Amino acid sequence: MSNTFVFNAFSILQNDCSSNPCSPNGKCVIDERDNKYRCQCPGDYSGKHCERVERGEWKKINDQAVCFGARDDSYGAFNIKENGLIDTFKLVHKQGSLRCSPNYPGSYWGCMDKLINNRKKKLTTVITYSNNTALLLAEYNRRVGCHYYAYRINGVHVNSTELVFNNLSTPLRATVGQEFRIWHARDLVDCSEENNSGTNMC
Repeated sequence: MSNTFVFNAFSILQNDCSSNPCSPNGKCVIDERDNKYRCQCPGDYSGKHCERVERGEWKKINDQAVCFGARDDSYGAFNIKENGLIDTFKLVHKQGSLRCSPNYPGSYWGCMDKLINNRKKKLTTVITYSNNTALLLAEYNRRVGCHYYAYRINGVHVNSTELVFNNLSTPLRATVGQEFRIWHARDLVDCSEENNSGTNMC
């Protein structure tokens, strides 16, 4: 009588969803027709990566343009005009740019301190409370040092006209007069800001 071996074969299949291309608001699925990924967006979101919020109309918070710099605690401040719940923030670039080195071009929301594609550079614009505690609007790098608040948001790069943050896990209850601040991350953590320059207006 011969021995018979019964076995199951397994393999690990990598697909386009393995890199988590969708924003936290979307669900990645593989289209069986072409084996490519699609981001399924809930009703309030749109865009290739579900990065755009379509929930009603955006409400402008500030009456005047807000300017912030990249060194010496030059944050930009704005105050809430009415009570309500905030899901997220959107910053719209008006003029100006920030530099992390005199040898490289400026950018709106990050650091162009190396000559690489600006779509690969991490964002470094942070919104905080008045006590300088950052709102959790992105998945921040938590390494100690100058990259502590560096992050990426799908569909946004350092020279995008608009910076739409991820939604807060719980809507923020804001009150009239409450202050928020916009920072360049290196200025916020006082790290390697001596070569920084410029002013950004949004």
